[in-house]
Amino acid sequence: MASPALKIIRIKGGVVKRITKEVAYYEKEVEQEKRRLEKMKNEGKDEYALKKQEEVIRESARMIPHCRNELRAAYNELKTILASEVDLCETEEYQKSNSILGEAGVVLCL
Repeated sequence: MASPALKIIRIKGGVVKRITKEVAYYEKEVEQEKRRLEKMKNEGKDEYALKKQEEVIRESARMIPHCRNELRAAYNELKTILASEVDLCETEEYQKSNSILGEAGVVLCL
């Protein structure tokens, strides 16, 4: 049976991975929606449609700082757990979570 510490490492690693994907998704969505807005402007769409598109962009952009804050908290939590469980550094779960931590650090610019 796996150690409880390994289970926690696996779960926390999954959380960091999921939130990292969410940040990337929202950033990509904002860029796509901005391109869609430009296309709509070029096509001469009505003012209502343009305002709705701007609202979509604002809502997506508003999620980025929220997700980044969640990611920062999860990142710090996983980093603390990995630092306290260095005796498990040879396990697959530890190494995967450490790799995920590195990817999240890039997203957070750490």
